[in-house]
Amino acid sequence: MYSNLFAPIKVCHSSMIPFVWLIMYAIVAGYNRYVFFNDTFLPGGLKAIKYIVSILFYFCAVMGVVCHVLTISTDPGSLNYDIVAQLKPKEKTLCKKCNKDRPLRAHHCSVCNKCFMKMDHHCPWVFNCVGFGNQKIFFLFVSYTVLGTLIALIMFIVFFCSDSFKDILNISKNRKLDFAQNNMRIFGDTFKDLGDLLMVIFAAAITFFAFLSVASLLFSQTALISRNVTNIEYDSFRDRENVNPYYAETDRCFMLKALMGFKIWKWFFPIVEPNYYNGGYVYDTPFKKNININNNP
Repeated sequence: MYSNLFAPIKVCHSSMIPFVWLIMYAIVAGYNRYVFFNDTFLPGGLKAIKYIVSILFYFCAVMGVVCHVLTISTDPGSLNYDIVAQLKPKEKTLCKKCNKDRPLRAHHCSVCNKCFMKMDHHCPWVFNCVGFGNQKIFFLFVSYTVLGTLIALIMFIVFFCSDSFKDILNISKNRKLDFAQNNMRIFGDTFKDLGDLLMVIFAAAITFFAFLSVASLLFSQTALISRNVTNIEYDSFRDRENVNPYYAETDRCFMLKALMGFKIWKWFFPIVEPNYYNGGYVYDTPFKKNININNNP
């Protein structure tokens, strides 16, 4: 959303946003129909477990939507060139595409056509870059999506082993449709029964593939954040002999806290606070600063 692209191109690039919402809706709708509002899903003594798990699922779903919207609408780290002009020569470099000075860890996004502070990557699923200003929110979006889809996937597997799914299978097998009679009621009932079978399989498949794709992203984000490295920096220094000056070989818990917050309860909500370890423009490196991981500002 913070790009320099023309409006028609923005509309084209933002087409993935409703697709993400559609996937979310399909998972939640499938969970509602076949798990939460299904009275025969679990025996009476186990219904309490279903409700407890469902509270966690719906919390993840709500927070996932909130964090997705905030990731879209939050500035990933647009540069204030008045501040950049005050940096020392060794603290900035020239962007050949913008033809302007930028901080050392800022990078140019070819999609948004501008530079952002500590840019990690451009994510088409949020039509925004992930960088200094919104990385925590993006990380929460990915985390809640992984947890929510994992819960839904487990509950769908339980549903496939339950009597409810066996009843759907039996009804679908025994249903006979006589087109010669042209009986619309029979056609409607058959379509409904087959629709139930196809819909639960579709919802479970969507959940499975969403979990796999987002879980891999969560794993890579966790590894990079804890090492104080962005995706771009990891690719830039991976095949070179020189060492990434920002790479944290130790104090990885501190790197997570520096992003997520030093109070545990703040980890669960999209609260973005000033990062005292860095301000986006100038970074202290683990090699130059003795970091106290117990420091709680």
